[in-house]
Amino acid sequence: MEKIYGATSAQNGLYRVGRLKWEVIYGFGKDHQEDETGYNYRLRYSYRPRLENIKKDIVEAINEIVREKILQGLQFRGLLVWLSAENQRNYTNWFTMAMINESNLPITVRLGTDEEPEEVTFNTLEEITEFYETVENHIKNTIDEGRMMKKSINWEDYENEKD
Repeated sequence: MEKIYGATSAQNGLYRVGRLKWEVIYGFGKDHQEDETGYNYRLRYSYRPRLENIKKDIVEAINEIVREKILQGLQFRGLLVWLSAENQRNYTNWFTMAMINESNLPITVRLGTDEEPEEVTFNTLEEITEFYETVENHIKNTIDEGRMMKKSINWEDYENEKD
């Protein structure tokens, strides 16, 4: 699904937009809370999709939103935390090693962006615990948000075409 900007609210539904063209529009979001307008997600079809197809596509779009937010939606001390699967494993391993034996400290991680990387060193168990809990809470909260997004969908909006 692609973001279509200029929306002021959710416009959920299935729309026929041409002789052999349909659009599914889902959700509403803003890049910045202070923005006056936001975006909806849109997916175009060259056939009239069945509700099962629409459900599959919207759920996959939500899953992608969740993956993207987990990957690059966390800031720690003002720096981007890149949460690839490898980094998540590394952070867990480093935290576990520090918990087992504090002599495994200090631990230095690279945060920020590729253009502006910054190394952050955790010298104490309290510092690495704060970082690790921030990472784990971000992942849990993002997954919970995705679950709520899925639960809040009114599938009746997609059963009939709208004008």
